[in-house]
Amino acid sequence: MTSQTTDVQGLMKACQRGVAGKGPAIEAANNLLAECYGLLGKLAAENEALRKDAERYRVLRQADVDTIQNGGLFAGLVPDNIVINDHDLDRRTDAVIAERKEAKP
Repeated sequence: MTSQTTDVQGLMKACQRGVAGKGPAIEAANNLLAECYGLLGKLAAENEALRKDAERYRVLRQADVDTIQNGGLFAGLVPDNIVINDHDLDRRTDAVIAERKEAKP
C-alpha cells in the first residue's frame, strides 16, 4: 500500500468521523464532510484504475521487438505483422486516439 493510499484512507476516516456539536453550521459541515468522503472514495478508485492501465501500457511499451518470434505479449501492427514498442507505440496510439476524437460528432 502506498503512502498516498494511506493518506487518502486517513483523510476519509477523518471525514467519516465528522464534527461534534449541534446546530445548522455543524450539520452543514458534516454534510460537506460526507460529500468529501464519497468523492475521495471515487477519486481513489479512479486513480487505482488509471494506475493499472498505465502499468499495462508499460508492459506493451517495453516489449522486445523480437517478441513475435520468441513468444510473449506485445503490441503489433497488422497486416505488416511487426512488433511496435516504445516511442513508435506511443506515436501510433496517440494517432488512433486523435482519429477517434475527430470521428465523434
